[in-house]
Amino acid sequence: MDDFRIEEILDNDMEATSVTNLNTAPSPGDQITTGVTYTNKGSKNSTSFTVQLVDDDNNVLGEQTVSRPLAAGASATANIKWTVPNVIGEFAVRGRVVMNGDECGRNNETLPAEMDIQKPGMRAITIGTSSDVSDRAPFQYYGNIYTETIYKGEDFGNIAGTIRKLAFKVRFGMDQDYPGVPFRLYVGNTDKDNLFSGWIPTSYLTKVFEGPLDLKRGVYELEIPFDVPFEYAGGNLCVLLVGDHDGTLMLNNGYGMASYVSESDLGATRALRSGSYLENGTEPSNQFGNYYTYRPNAIVYIDHSKTVSISGVVKDADGNPMSGVDVCGGAWNTAGLKTVTDKDGKYEIPYHPAGYAMLKASMKGYEDGNASGMANAGEAATMDI
Repeated sequence: MDDFRIEEILDNDMEATSVTNLNTAPSPGDQITTGVTYTNKGSKNSTSFTVQLVDDDNNVLGEQTVSRPLAAGASATANIKWTVPNVIGEFAVRGRVVMNGDECGRNNETLPAEMDIQKPGMRAITIGTSSDVSDRAPFQYYGNIYTETIYKGEDFGNIAGTIRKLAFKVRFGMDQDYPGVPFRLYVGNTDKDNLFSGWIPTSYLTKVFEGPLDLKRGVYELEIPFDVPFEYAGGNLCVLLVGDHDGTLMLNNGYGMASYVSESDLGATRALRSGSYLENGTEPSNQFGNYYTYRPNAIVYIDHSKTVSISGVVKDADGNPMSGVDVCGGAWNTAGLKTVTDKDGKYEIPYHPAGYAMLKASMKGYEDGNASGMANAGEAATMDI
């Protein structure tokens, strides 16, 4: 036996175990929810206690009172709502439990969980928060890495702008690190919702990265900075990751390579079969590749500083404001950015690409309405329909 510990079992001992579901790259002012998992390490059922989320200066960012008794040995999670403070860059939070009569104070706080708060004009869009993992997409150790995924327009929260970086959440448990593995990353707008009709070829996409990636062991966000920024105008986004290494590189010691994924739609992701090999620069035939219902968890970093806010009122032929009307915009296709009018017929698309804008308003039982015009970066534009 390599490791054993003798621990005193106390009557009342509540432990702050971990911080979970953390948005690691929010923006100042974001209202987010973060989990704090706690465990009753005592021998008695717990009494009422408080679970807090605190920063490095012990400021309480948010808290939740737990009044329901927790059985000895049981764990649970408090989902705490809080507002990201007005800071930029590195920021750490910890979970804390506060219980009257707690006989052990050494385990009342979690380890720090690190965050990178974005500067003004930048948004980090988190897509997928599940803790499920896959050893097939986007990374796999056996054979070539050739994985394509479609992320839906609604995943981006109606934000257009310049994508400058993408990160995959990985859990790499290989027997060794693999530094300097050559990869290519392609992205592109698409009107496809799934990949059943075939691979989207690289000629339809933009190569935004080509170079080495360090595949190191651990649980972390593997960041891929773009060599070529991509102008995203809303709508579905196709992401293709291609490994240019020998397909046998990680065959012997790469077992345990996995990525976090979240369930989505049929055919949301397609990956080359394990054991299939590609020559450098080639693309697979449509007959090869497995389909998956999940998508890799990703963080997409979007610079929206040069977008424009477009707002207006939708009226019927008699000039009456109309509520519940779908308004779509976006430079690449008219369904890229979507919103709905309120009770006064008002709508707003806060992050629309600058330049010539074309909007469409639609509602069942009515003919579509349209509006168009120039929208200059950094300015608010009004377009009534």
